[in-house]
Amino acid sequence: AQTKVLEALAAVPDFEVRRDPHEYPMPLDAAGTSELHIGRVRVTADGRGVWLWSVADEIRWASARSMVELTRAVVPQ
Repeated sequence: AQTKVLEALAAVPDFEVRRDPHEYPMPLDAAGTSELHIGRVRVTADGRGVWLWSVADEIRWASARSMVELTRAVVPQ
């Protein structure tokens, strides 16, 4: 399940996904970029949820947009 989530997230334009579960993006990584940086992706034990860490340059990427795009990437249509 985790591999599918990582693949779905990585396929979204403007998403920068870190696949190493011990590496996560920091706000400084996102400063001045237009990407949503995602890391520490974890699928819940029941396989119905996902926990992740994300950062973005809020001047370039509005919070609402990031959550909408993130949801579209993870939730099947």
